[in-house]
Amino acid sequence: MEKGNQKCKGSFFKNIFSNKSERVEKAIECYKNAATNYKLAKNWEDCSKAYLRMAECEQSIGGGS
Repeated sequence: MEKGNQKCKGSFFKNIFSNKSERVEKAIECYKNAATNYKLAKNWEDCSKAYLRMAECEQSIGGGS
């Protein structure tokens, strides 16, 4: 989850040299991996949080409806 948060936020230089959709897509992948790991560990609360963050990122780039 922390990796996804970092990728979604980005840093000053990353914000300059990469576009937002690339950063958000990488963050979505991190959240997806986190959700899968939480699901395997049967940590349902954190799993749902990861899926919610993934959905929020999708909406921020216009991928959701």
